[in-house]
Amino acid sequence: MLKVDIQKHIAYVTLDRPDVHNAFNDELIKLITEAFTECGRRDEVRVVVLGGSGKSFCAGADLNWMKRMVDYSREENIQDARLMAGMFLAIAKCPKPVIARVHGAALGGGSGMVASCDIGVAMESAQFGFTEVKLGIIPSVISPFVVARIGPGRAREYFITGERF
Repeated sequence: MLKVDIQKHIAYVTLDRPDVHNAFNDELIKLITEAFTECGRRDEVRVVVLGGSGKSFCAGADLNWMKRMVDYSREENIQDARLMAGMFLAIAKCPKPVIARVHGAALGGGSGMVASCDIGVAMESAQFGFTEVKLGIIPSVISPFVVARIGPGRAREYFITGERF
């Protein structure tokens, strides 16, 4: 689900759910949060590289996980959102430089992950997008990270249109 490999002062954190384009669920959120917290504490780690296995960097939230949340209480939904926000904060506040290595799709929360990193390096064929609008929802938890990265004007445009870029 998540691989962490430290080599020569570089921590490689790799999302490893290629069958679902590395979409995150509650379990992966917990693992990512823990990995970035741990990498930040380790003296031998000087930089963290975040990547994904398979065809995509990250397709955002796992739709099966999102379907389960329909039956959650208000309090359970708030707790889930807090845990997800904690994951993005763990990436953004990691005391080591974090570089996103992006290939394939980085959609919704996947784009939010890239926005949370210090540097994003993408293949020319990579695709970004805030596709939540296609599902009738908004990119709420990732919004602060995205607005800080690309500015409010561009964020509004992409949040409303769901256009890929």
